[in-house]
Amino acid sequence: MLQHEINNPFQYLTPDSIEAKEALNLFVDVFKDYYQILNIGNTFIHGPRGSGKSMMFRIMQPDCQKLKYNKKLHDIKFYAFYIPIKDATFRISELAALEKMHGGTILNEHFLCVAFASKMFMELSKEDFSEYTKYTNLVSGYYEFVISLLNSLGVEVRQTSRKEWNIGQYFNSLKEITDKLYMDFSITYLTNIIFGNSALGYNGPLCLYINFFLPIIKKLKELPFFPNAPFFFLIDDADELNSSQARILNTWVSFRSNSDLCFKISTQMHYPTYATTRESKIDTPHDYFEITLNQIYTAKGTERYRENVKAIVEKRLKTILGNGTSAEDYFPSNKKQEDFIEKIEKELRHKKSQELLQEQPKLDPKDIDRKAVDFAYRNARPDYMKNLPNKYSYSYSGFNQLVHLSSGIIRNFLDLASKMYSETYKKYGSTEFNYIPQQIQDDEISLFSDNMIFSEFDKIINSDIDSVQLTAHKRLRNLIESLGKSFRVILLSNSSERRKFSFYFDRDLDKSTFDVIKLGVRYGYFHEATLGSKSGLGRSRLFVLNRMLAPYYKLDPFSFSGYLYLTPEMLNIGMTNPKSFVLKIEQKKYDYEKNENLTYQMELDLQDGK
Repeated sequence: MLQHEINNPFQYLTPDSIEAKEALNLFVDVFKDYYQILNIGNTFIHGPRGSGKSMMFRIMQPDCQKLKYNKKLHDIKFYAFYIPIKDATFRISELAALEKMHGGTILNEHFLCVAFASKMFMELSKEDFSEYTKYTNLVSGYYEFVISLLNSLGVEVRQTSRKEWNIGQYFNSLKEITDKLYMDFSITYLTNIIFGNSALGYNGPLCLYINFFLPIIKKLKELPFFPNAPFFFLIDDADELNSSQARILNTWVSFRSNSDLCFKISTQMHYPTYATTRESKIDTPHDYFEITLNQIYTAKGTERYRENVKAIVEKRLKTILGNGTSAEDYFPSNKKQEDFIEKIEKELRHKKSQELLQEQPKLDPKDIDRKAVDFAYRNARPDYMKNLPNKYSYSYSGFNQLVHLSSGIIRNFLDLASKMYSETYKKYGSTEFNYIPQQIQDDEISLFSDNMIFSEFDKIINSDIDSVQLTAHKRLRNLIESLGKSFRVILLSNSSERRKFSFYFDRDLDKSTFDVIKLGVRYGYFHEATLGSKSGLGRSRLFVLNRMLAPYYKLDPFSFSGYLYLTPEMLNIGMTNPKSFVLKIEQKKYDYEKNENLTYQMELDLQDGK
């Protein structure tokens, strides 16, 4: 049994609390999809909460790298330091006082450099250097270098006896020194500003990137037991940096010190700014690479995501439960429903083949079959859903549907699977079951989908946010409601493209409207991609609704085949008056079905914003 003694194979574990062996047992290698993260260079890694950023950072840390590749420290590809910005070290409210101070940027840079150095030395103090005792004198020389550098910057370091120190003790001493610098600044100085004299000048040392942080990295890199590669600094949840700190980090990125260190920066799609302290902007690919984690799985990469989830499920079942069941067998679908849909699909395929053969007798049989298969696939499930006597009787159970519902966010899948496992355990009173019953799947899926609309928005709207943010969140809620209900209307229509699950626009939006959409991306309600512009020139922004909302709005969660074009005017209606928005969609459905000659008119009118 693993260290955490967990029975629930889908229970979420905080990555930084997992031991290396356990992390590797639970992790499925997704770096084949995101290889740039492991390459030399600065990288921004964007993704909503739960998309796997922190777990990737956990696997990149040296204990996992050594174990994964069975390598010694000096043979691994890189040495990475984990810097969690959500850690209490960085979450000091008093830092806001620096924003308004003359020289506040310099003081903030001092704070970041000292905090980063403290984290770095803490990690090094825990490292196993037992195989490298012959280099202790070199580490002693490094220690002297750092002390000398600090002395030159005005830091008074009390000398202690270092006789018979081991390598870890040298790094631990440096951690204690930088910890004191951190405390002197963040507790003593900042507290005096807040509760004492707001005009208090700073007379302490200034440890900055150029005069302190970069030099100690360059010198550290010379120690022979580190890999011959730049150090990686894994900066997790960088959205939590304030604007001044983000500008400082961007400035470091702009220095392109990639031969010595690389910054791997994760965000939840809400990074404060890409400007530097010099008011210039960092650019990709000159200064950094940029990756959006779930974007690769939005359309053509769906099968790759499915295979990753399948591997994760089966690895957890085997590792934690000793169960070799396949993911498909562990999460069975509603067989009666799927058999019926398959029957409809065969009938539609045959019917479409006959129509094409009559209309285009010279068409290649392979093309006829391809078109018929595509037609049947796009219409079989919507036909089944449309003709159900009770819209609530559609079953979303089954591994394949769960994969689509999770919308490329692995935490969605694991959270939902964890709840299903717990409910099954309650029902059977033991862990001796080989699958999750279909009814339990459906019940938990319904609750999970409802919570995304009700509980999550209630928490957001009832939190302590200003009136501008409150309005933006309410507009987002309205837009989701408008889209979800409209996609249901279209699903039940005779439109040629009924499986819409996304919208796009190619006209400029005002900032407030665009900010609402980006807010939806940040919270994971939308996934952003692009598609060819309607004009034929360039690309348009495409936003896919999180498919976990499909059960709430009774939509088909499988791959979409159509996009809803929205003008700025229609988007504004959707954000302010969902009823009016849906009525416009319903009217087009009614007009379209009343006159079969209005082929595609529904789509054309919607695209024109009518």
